Amino acid sequence: MIYFLFACFCVFFAFSFRQIKTAERHDGVLFPFFQLQRDIMRYLWDNMDTITQEEYRPLRKLLDLLDIAVLNYNRHKMRMFNRREILKQTSDYRRIRKQAERVDLPDNDVIREFYSRFSCLMIRAVLAYTPLIRWELSWWLTRFFIGKSLRTRANYLRTVVEQIRKDARRLNDGGRLQHA
Repeated sequence: MIYFLFACFCVFFAFSFRQIKTAERHDGVLFPFFQLQRDIMRYLWDNMDTITQEEYRPLRKLLDLLDIAVLNYNRHKMRMFNRREILKQTSDYRRIRKQAERVDLPDNDVIREFYSRFSCLMIRAVLAYTPLIRWELSWWLTRFFIGKSLRTRANYLRTVVEQIRKDARRLNDGGRLQHA
């Protein structure tokens, strides 16, 4: 009976731990998007009287892109391994990136910083729910280091075998062993 209760507790603990980690990953990606949105709105509010039309347009466009990115992020993370959905999300990402590149940014460092933060957040969001990229990179690095290690050992083994052959030829003369 105690083992059964302990097993139930372990299963519940594992399930709860997985749920918490999933929520942390979700919040860890979405929170910076919303923080960027809040920072843009705060900048607009603080500079309401001094901001020009040329500065407002890129900020408005960035806010629209943030809305699209958050919506696509919520949809994409649910259907990660659906190939058609990934292709659609990739095309949406490319469209968003092209829209962000087409915007003529004014000579304002704050607005440029907002756009650079947006680009970094998009890359981070794609990597957070695309484990195949991370696993592929990990496998490539593992193969590289293991292969390098195996090549080094194989070269050492070849060197030792060649040395043994040379010594055997030098010491063996017509089937008779020579003294060294």
